[in-house]
Amino acid sequence: MLCLLADENIHVDIIKALKKSGYDVATVKEIKLDGKPDEVILAKANSEKRILITADKDFGGIIEHGRLAGKGRIVLLRYKLLNIPLIAKDVQSVLKEVEKDFIDDPGLIVVLSEGRYRLHHHKVKRS
Repeated sequence: MLCLLADENIHVDIIKALKKSGYDVATVKEIKLDGKPDEVILAKANSEKRILITADKDFGGIIEHGRLAGKGRIVLLRYKLLNIPLIAKDVQSVLKEVEKDFIDDPGLIVVLSEGRYRLHHHKVKRS
């Protein structure tokens, strides 16, 4: 099963639901990175081989254009309505569906919103 790192903007009930389903979930607060720069949080997730779950779209830019280009696995929550039970259910479903993609791709962003998700592969460009 995938290991996860929940950003500080992820509701505690989503974290509880993931843990109840058997996921190894650490939180940014638990590992004392709350308030730290996004690059530090993503680097920590990478070093521990965790998928970052966040609602902060700035992480996408770091994987696409920043120092960690092509290095990072993220589930980005982009919901318009804050329905925590629905979001928790959707996250669990998507993690099951894309588990192999996360294992195979070190630069993957899954953008999850009401009723759908999109995969964004961010490979390092070679010159």
